[in-house]
Amino acid sequence: VYMYLLEGEREAVLIDTGIGMIDLKKIVRSLTTLPLLVLNTHGHFDHIGGDPLFDRVYLHEEDKPVYQSHCRIREQFSQYTFRIPKDNIFPMRDGDSFDLGGRTLEVIHTPGHTIGSVCVLDKERRWMFTGDTCCKADVLLNLDYCTTVEEYLETIRKLQVLRPQYDVTWPAHHTIPVEPSILNQFFKAGQMLCEDKARGERMDTIFGP
Repeated sequence: VYMYLLEGEREAVLIDTGIGMIDLKKIVRSLTTLPLLVLNTHGHFDHIGGDPLFDRVYLHEEDKPVYQSHCRIREQFSQYTFRIPKDNIFPMRDGDSFDLGGRTLEVIHTPGHTIGSVCVLDKERRWMFTGDTCCKADVLLNLDYCTTVEEYLETIRKLQVLRPQYDVTWPAHHTIPVEPSILNQFFKAGQMLCEDKARGERMDTIFGP
């Protein structure tokens, strides 16, 4: 699971906090002394594991149910005993922006992998951080709190409309970075399924069928 630490002139942002198997706050503080906030791309356990270590954590409001569910899963993996604070999680919505000082991050709501998944556009650097919405691999739409293929296809369309604003994508898993042309493959696959030009096959995975 990749985590990204982004610095501006005044503040820093950590995108996702992993599974919770390391003292992430100590590592982050060895890299930056700036005031810090966390942006969760979504609420799955492998992206929120270190959240209790930080004071300001932002999560899309629609992913609150999956976050609460996966907090319990996270405890199975973490070597630390964390208190799950009730007051460090703040809601964020589509279009919210965070001005770090010379560096602006915009929240893009991208339902699919979860109902409240987001991508983060680093506007000045023309980077798009995609979480699990679009990796150079498959995308899981078979889990609790995932959306339909139709809804995911709308998300891909949304990212394609924004394509003039970024040159590269940084996903949370697999190969990094990834050329934005990967979106075309996901769009074609989703379109074929939605138009009944292709059919899915049942697969058994560690996350369920």
